[in-house]
Amino acid sequence: MLAPTHRGLAPYLAVAVLARGADAGAGIGLLLLCVDPVSGLDRPVLTGSLLVTALTAPHLLGPVLARPLDRLGDTRRVLAAAMAGYGVLLAAATLGTGRLPLLAV
Repeated sequence: MLAPTHRGLAPYLAVAVLARGADAGAGIGLLLLCVDPVSGLDRPVLTGSLLVTALTAPHLLGPVLARPLDRLGDTRRVLAAAMAGYGVLLAAATLGTGRLPLLAV
C-alpha cells in the first residue's frame, strides 16, 4: 500500500499509462485502418500518413499550454476533458475514414 502522502500516485500512473498507450497506438491503428482493403480508400497510404501526421497537433500545443496549466491549482478536470475530447475526435476520425471526405476527417 502506498504511503498517505502518495495516495494520488497510483491513480495518476494508471491514467497516464492508459492515456499514453492509447495515444501511441492510435497512429498504428489509423494507418492499419486506412490500408485495410475493406476501407475502400483510393490512396490508403497517403490518407493514413496524413491522419497519423494530424495526431501530432495536440502534442504541438504542449509548450503553449504548459504555463497556463502550471498556474491552475487542480488540473485533473481540464486534463480529463482534454483526454476525453481527444478520444471523441479520434473516434470520429476513425468512423469517418472512408465515409467522409479526407478534409472533413
